[in-house]
Amino acid sequence: MASIVAVVPARAGSERVKDKNFRPFAGSSLLEIKIRQMVALRNAGWIDEVVVNSDSKQAKELADQAGAPFQERNSKYARSDCLNCDYWWYLAASVGCDHLIVAQPTAPLITHKTYTHAIRDYLASAHFDSLMSVEPVREFLWQNGEPINYDRCKAPKSQDLPPIVRLTFGVCIANRRMVLEQRSLVGKHPWLFPLDRIEGMDIDDEYDFRFAEMLYLERLEKQRVEELEQNA
Repeated sequence: MASIVAVVPARAGSERVKDKNFRPFAGSSLLEIKIRQMVALRNAGWIDEVVVNSDSKQAKELADQAGAPFQERNSKYARSDCLNCDYWWYLAASVGCDHLIVAQPTAPLITHKTYTHAIRDYLASAHFDSLMSVEPVREFLWQNGEPINYDRCKAPKSQDLPPIVRLTFGVCIANRRMVLEQRSLVGKHPWLFPLDRIEGMDIDDEYDFRFAEMLYLERLEKQRVEELEQNA
């Protein structure tokens, strides 16, 4: 049976949102939330192991508390000028498995159910070498002073624009050997796995952080109410 390992990466430094992985978020932190989610997947038998990869001592403490192995990141791959292709190769090279999940802490709104569906469907298909979450983009896009996805003289309604998607990097599953060979999380035969705007949200700036926290707290409150109604 193919083995699958989830790597939770958390660099100590953050340029646009200071300490985003470790600062308080909905009574916890982004890193704690993602570690707990991956440990839950491991305990449920969906993945074989969870590894926290970081250059932060705080990350090691959180990994130890959750019962997840910790890998100290090589400083070369913790720098802001490290290219993604090198960084992804490093993550794949740091673990031994058939398939790799890169579980970004900056995507806290992805549900356990979404992860299980993605893992199940990806492993059930021999055609795809990777699975990447995407979000549809229905916007009027321009580059170098010209529209790139519509004719300016025949502008359609936004819902009729061509089906362009953006990679969200929230759910990333890939054949480990492919990542090592191509230095990319997205292979030549990727499964573009659609998410809605809420689950597809990635925290990239202070506004994202605050908005994601609000949505996350709303979800927790909804779950609390549902549990109370079930137990009434």
